[in-house]
Amino acid sequence: MTTEQGRIMGFHSEELERIKKATSGMFKKKTRERIAYSLLRLSMHLEVVGKRSDQEIEVEIKKLVNAFSSARQQALANGAKGYSDPDWAEAAACESWVQAMMLNTDPQEMAKVNQLVHELIERAR
Repeated sequence: MTTEQGRIMGFHSEELERIKKATSGMFKKKTRERIAYSLLRLSMHLEVVGKRSDQEIEVEIKKLVNAFSSARQQALANGAKGYSDPDWAEAAACESWVQAMMLNTDPQEMAKVNQLVHELIERAR
């Protein structure tokens, strides 16, 4: 594995770690709740999508990546300045998760991504 492949493989978990760290602390509760709510909704949607054919799943994952990427870009256009911005963090967390799925991320990285998603959901409860 090249250094570049290793960097790409860890990108999604690194993004989720940065979001987790930037949204920690007592003044970020609402942001954590928004991220958790979006990830939970996405999880329920993916559960339904997972019962479809492989081709339908692939199409839906691509739609989701595009939607979350657009939402993240819109947050930047609206003035988001970093990982702690609620609009950006919410979209970026979801985008990172579905991109990892879409790219058939290596099993260890996918397990790490799934663990971080679980932590982002649970810490808002």
